[in-house]
Amino acid sequence: MNSERRAVTYVALIFISGLLLGATAMNFIEHYVLHAETANEYDIREHREVAKEMAQLLHLSNQQRRQVDTILQQTVGQYQQLEQRLAPQFDQLRQHDRQRLRAILTPEQRTKFDQIVARVDAKYPLNERPAVLSPVPCEKPATAQR
Repeated sequence: MNSERRAVTYVALIFISGLLLGATAMNFIEHYVLHAETANEYDIREHREVAKEMAQLLHLSNQQRRQVDTILQQTVGQYQQLEQRLAPQFDQLRQHDRQRLRAILTPEQRTKFDQIVARVDAKYPLNERPAVLSPVPCEKPATAQR
């Protein structure tokens, strides 16, 4: 009996180990193989990466690299200026739509809605917009590329 019980225990341990190993392998494959490519949208604020890739693919001279970097940095600045000009319109639209939503809610629902709005505003205090419009300080253009 003792040897039968030991054999059953070993088989159970092997089975459980296989399950754990399989689950770990599947998790690894899903996160590091199947989803290895990030699906982030293009972000002009990462202009240094764009300039680097252009330099490699197009075999740009040092002067062209500096010019590309300057142009892309200026574009980022223009996006930031546009965002600053449009920010009041975004905020006005947001407030208007919140009032429209409050108008169709019951007093109890409005209280809960206001709590939700307060949580959202606390989480995103600057009323964050799409990445391309969020302000990020520009760096000075690189004078030389490696």
